[in-house]
Amino acid sequence: MNSTKNVPDYLEILETALLGSVSIFGFLCNALSFVILIRHRVFRNSFGYLAACEALSNALTLLIFALWATPWTFMEIPSTIQWLNLYVGQLSLATATSCFHCSLIIAINRFVAVMLPALYRQVFNERVTVVLLLIILIISTLYFSLTFTGCEFYFDHDFHAWTFGEQPCSQSISLYIDTCYNLIVFVIIGSIDIVVFVRVRSARKKIMASSGGNAEAENRKRAGRENRMFMQSLLSNCAYLFMLFSFHVLARFTSAEFGLFMFTTWVWAAAHAAGGLILIYFNPEVKGHLVSVPHFVKFVWNPVTTIDTATRTTAVVPSNKY
Repeated sequence: MNSTKNVPDYLEILETALLGSVSIFGFLCNALSFVILIRHRVFRNSFGYLAACEALSNALTLLIFALWATPWTFMEIPSTIQWLNLYVGQLSLATATSCFHCSLIIAINRFVAVMLPALYRQVFNERVTVVLLLIILIISTLYFSLTFTGCEFYFDHDFHAWTFGEQPCSQSISLYIDTCYNLIVFVIIGSIDIVVFVRVRSARKKIMASSGGNAEAENRKRAGRENRMFMQSLLSNCAYLFMLFSFHVLARFTSAEFGLFMFTTWVWAAAHAAGGLILIYFNPEVKGHLVSVPHFVKFVWNPVTTIDTATRTTAVVPSNKY
């Protein structure tokens, strides 16, 4: 790549604004979702804890973008803190990897729930969930520990992009871990989602064919929930996959500074922001507590009372309509 130090100031301002806005917005989406997931009693289970871990990983990744990448997009990084740049870069990879592994385990969680329901409570009990979360933490910590001279990932002010070093170790991590390994992870997730969706759809058709009116209404409700879960997983994984494709493939075909910024730094932040937005959109239990600041604060302070009130309200409204 050629240096781009002569970039017009207005372009640097635009890039800083784009990155800062998507990072802050995405951080808020994921951080607020994390708080709701750990406070809402509906999510006090294996799926809820794993979803909270994914939201937290997204939030931490975007916090790094907001506090580190955004200001250094406009200002040059002082040479005295270049060493910190290396650690922050590896930390961003660690938090992103944590997010990907959470997505994988959530997919496996749903697979077991649908394909092996009798074994679900044994396979994904509270103790196993804690072990899985610890494994995710250990893998992320190992990724972070790869920071040393000759094995680098950092934010480059000249190109306004996160980049791997030119050393053999850095390039190996870029190819074999960040590209190939993560691609395999998302292929597995996509395959699981398709199998689960086909199985649920087939089972639902059989049940609806032999059910009465009340059962049909319940089946339609369950179908809507299953469709939301499938679309949530599909869209999130598509966002992460496109981010990897953009970072490692599309960025190679542009020499323009703005294009490089968009295909690497911005699309990475946008993918994690999309993860939080998708989580909110497809989970009414989360979206329902983000209607206003007072409601959210009340829920965080006393979630049981807020949930009970919402439940009573929901029960009354339909009866009035009919």
